[in-house]
Amino acid sequence: MVNLEDFTVIATVRAEGAGAASVDAREMAFLPRGPLSLETFQPFAAQLTERQLFEIFAGVSELRRAFSSELIAPMIVRRVDEATCARTDFGSEATRARLAAGGAVTSFAAQLDFRGRQAPGRPDAAPIDTAFKTAFAQAVARFDRLGAVIEPCDIETFKAERRALGSRLEDHGALFNLNADHAREDRFPVRGWCQTHGPRLLAEAYGLEERALEAALDRAFIARIRARGFAEVLAGELGLIDTLCLWHEAHKVRKKAEIGVRDSARRVIKKLTKDRQAPIWLPEPPRLYSSVRQRLVAEKALAELGPERMIAAASLFDLAPAFGVFLTRIYLLPLLESAALAGSMALRGRPGTIASLVVAGGLVGLGERARTNAEQDPVFQSEVEGLQTGIEALFARASLSVAQLAGHGRAVLETGVPVTIPAREGAPRFFLND
Repeated sequence: MVNLEDFTVIATVRAEGAGAASVDAREMAFLPRGPLSLETFQPFAAQLTERQLFEIFAGVSELRRAFSSELIAPMIVRRVDEATCARTDFGSEATRARLAAGGAVTSFAAQLDFRGRQAPGRPDAAPIDTAFKTAFAQAVARFDRLGAVIEPCDIETFKAERRALGSRLEDHGALFNLNADHAREDRFPVRGWCQTHGPRLLAEAYGLEERALEAALDRAFIARIRARGFAEVLAGELGLIDTLCLWHEAHKVRKKAEIGVRDSARRVIKKLTKDRQAPIWLPEPPRLYSSVRQRLVAEKALAELGPERMIAAASLFDLAPAFGVFLTRIYLLPLLESAALAGSMALRGRPGTIASLVVAGGLVGLGERARTNAEQDPVFQSEVEGLQTGIEALFARASLSVAQLAGHGRAVLETGVPVTIPAREGAPRFFLND
């Protein structure tokens, strides 16, 4: 779980020298509001290399672009030795290699749940599981409506992709609580469940009756096929489902890794105390091996699932409980929250509520980007700025200006009182770029 209560940025560098054993030294600082520069970090210059100073500046700047300068003020510069890093720090292989080579890594604090669930019996579905389950059903409902409006010459291609889709969805069957009876009734029971429940769930998301939703979606697909061709539209729908598959697989891998780390900690505790009721505490965490670390951060999925795909899925489906799956992409949280708000308002025509500090800060960050970078050459945009551009365009489709949204976000940051934006009027929309 990511700890964003105080929005403190942690800049980590490797401690060097003979006195580096068992080091976890920290220095606290508070950043000024407004644009940052290298000079801002000069108080740490004597203890950092030029490379570390620049990488901290770049990393903090990216986080402030996403979360806004209103939220990102406290910062800790942390120096750790190799042994401490192996026990307490986890990240992508690229970030760990940068740290080992003398660079710096900026992040938020994250902690693993070593306790787990203590209640007996079968636990209720977690919100993240429900979010994935609903999104899969809605995506399959979209896919089926595409099949209802295609030309006869495209039917065989569609059928082949539909069979392949059914096979792939079976890898996610644990979400759907299916049993042997479902398998006997349907060759692909997960796809069957999605086909049964998806139309209703999709209609509810848009606030429409099922028939009205299907008619509107059919019209949208027909127009899109005419403009872009069947192959591109089919690839787009399959790409959405593929994004959900990768995202959910990452969640499963990370969850298994957390269970493994938790079990290892319990075994050590049991050995040390000989007491099954001992508190879940260790003198120091067990060493994280490379394979475990890669699963904790979903390293494999990171290579396939780009931020643009996550932003698109967050706009089209309600995946908010899953936004924190990728521990090395915490900078995406305000962008994903903003995209979800934009999708709900611009595509589904629903009212929008700004309640959390994360989404409020993300909206203020959008306003800061628009104000300071209005004339900046897009070639020099950072990754965060590029993603913000797409979100801003989506808000524009709901006739909402970035300045207006940033004002609402700033009000939430200052008062803590949620702000609700009325729903827009107009026909439902089903694509990010139509």
